[in-house]
Parts: sequence; structure tokens; C-alpha cells
Amino acid sequence: MPPDDAATLRDQVLAWFDAYKDSLYRYLRTLLYNPADIDDVIQTTFLALLEKGTALRHIHHPKTYIYRVARFKAIDLLRHYSHAAVSLEGLLVEPAHEVMPQRILAEHVNWALAQLTPLARETVVLKVCDKLTFREVAQVTGCLLPTAATRYMRAIHKLRTLLEECHENK
Repeated sequence: MPPDDAATLRDQVLAWFDAYKDSLYRYLRTLLYNPADIDDVIQTTFLALLEKGTALRHIHHPKTYIYRVARFKAIDLLRHYSHAAVSLEGLLVEPAHEVMPQRILAEHVNWALAQLTPLARETVVLKVCDKLTFREVAQVTGCLLPTAATRYMRAIHKLRTLLEECHENK
């Protein structure tokens, strides 16, 4: 590969890194607990992209491709550690300590999310936080589009029920 090609591809991967690193970090928080593990997965994801070389030109939907690669890297790491700790603390809302109603809401939302199955939680985070389409969610999670949509609708229904119950108990 000529040096100009390598520099162009490296610049493309760096542009993708700048564009997706923050949302990818939030997404990986739904799969991994340890921030160091999340950083490792992000690094290995983008290193894998660099190693693809000219095959990068054939990636038509980089965001979903990068999320899918990161998902597989995270699953591999979890298999390696043989634990699946998940933390969504502060994922949807980073509450200010002085604003108690928002803090309480954030705690309730985080508690309700923790009650979902890992796949349902992952689907909600991809759809709501990362604003992926159902097609993109399906590509990232490796399921059919109707499955992703159904999983999302069921998860939202369960979240609504849990949050209503939580509100009634207060």
C-alpha cells in the first residue's frame, strides 16, 4: 500500500474515532463495568480498523460497523474474564447533587434499566442514548430488524411499568 493510501486510511480511522468515541464509551458502559476495560475495548476496536487496511473502503455504514466490532471485542473480554458485571450508574442522567428531584429520577431510571435483561438494556441504550435506528440496532446486536424493534418496545413497556410502580410506592 502506498504511503499516501496508508495516511488517508489512518486519517479516516482517526476521524471515526473523534466522531464515535464518546457515544461508543457510553454504549460499552452497558456491557462492561470497568472503565479500563472500556478503554481497552475502544483501543482494540480502532486498532482492528487500522489493521483492515484498504478493506476500510468497503465499509458503508461506519457507525454500526464500529459498534459491532466493539461489541464483539467486549464480549470476548467478558468471556476472558468470565464475569458480566454491568453498571449503568449515571448513564442516562448525570444528576447534579443539589437538584434532588433529578437525582431521584436518575436513580429510578438506573434501577429500572438494571431490571432489564442485558439484551433489552443494550437495545434501549443504543436506541435512546446513541440514537441508532432499528436497522442499526439490529446490525450492532446481530439480530433481525423486527426482533430489535420488538425487543425495544417490550423493554420500554417494562421500564414504564417499573417506573410507574416506583412512583406509586413513593
